[in-house]
Amino acid sequence: MAAFWNRANTWFESRGITVQRVLTDNG
Repeated sequence: MAAFWNRANTWFESRGITVQRVLTDNG
């Protein structure tokens, strides 16, 4: 799961989207 978030975070950041909200919403 950590590897997925690591890739997803890079993918979203490249599009100017913050992942922090997603991580917070999912606890």
